[in-house]
Amino acid sequence: MSAGRLSSADRALAKQNADLQYDRLCRDLLEFSSGALGAPALAPPAAWYLVPQNLPPLSTPLGDIAVHTHPERLPVMGVLLPPDADAACLAALGVLLSEHHAHPFFRPVFLALGYDLLPLLGRYGFAYHVVTKDAEEAAYDYLASRYRMLAVRKLIGADPVWAAPQS
Repeated sequence: MSAGRLSSADRALAKQNADLQYDRLCRDLLEFSSGALGAPALAPPAAWYLVPQNLPPLSTPLGDIAVHTHPERLPVMGVLLPPDADAACLAALGVLLSEHHAHPFFRPVFLALGYDLLPLLGRYGFAYHVVTKDAEEAAYDYLASRYRMLAVRKLIGADPVWAAPQS
């Protein structure tokens, strides 16, 4: 959420809302790990990535759990989620989102190889995209043009996966 154009009272309310959303997210992550939320069992779509020409970039949200005075100035980074939302994935996601809530440092685009976590991420206003294993590189190029995404890192370990070509 952008706090740059808000009064100090509105900024305080925005921070309070982000805190409440973060608390809900933490509870949802616990429920997800217990299987209470469930997840659709769908196969990722076929690769169809064409880099769009002359389209303006999409606005990348900060997510409902964070507040920053100028979110548009934060870099857009891709976070590659593992194919299965196991305990290690949920723990890493919890750590990343906890840091993001406390000190927003980027605008994330979550890249999923499956659909498990998408309802959870969408509920809290995060951008996400499903990529297929056979078209990851094409998907990254496509998303770089649509979101001005600078790089992609793995959720677990933060290993670099892809970087935008230098202009």
